[in-house]
Amino acid sequence: ALVELVKEHGLVQLAAEEGAQRVTIFPNGGDVPGNDTTVRWVEQWGSAADHEAHTTTAHFAALGAKLTEACGEGGWWGAVFSDSTHCEKSK
Repeated sequence: ALVELVKEHGLVQLAAEEGAQRVTIFPNGGDVPGNDTTVRWVEQWGSAADHEAHTTTAHFAALGAKLTEACGEGGWWGAVFSDSTHCEKSK
């Protein structure tokens, strides 16, 4: 249910926000065998200002409320890596 919740949010933000570039959702558990409650996702933004604007949207607030309902108060958290670097092979 959490993957679907995050996917729904990602599709809304990609459609609604020009600065939203990408959302990647990792399967439940990831590197923890038998863990079906951990969901990880990464969002990529065009700029820090685009991300800041995202945090003021209704769909951002709605996701937080839905995650709290699903996971309990303090049952989820997010991290922002504003100085991260993306590397890829050139084509």
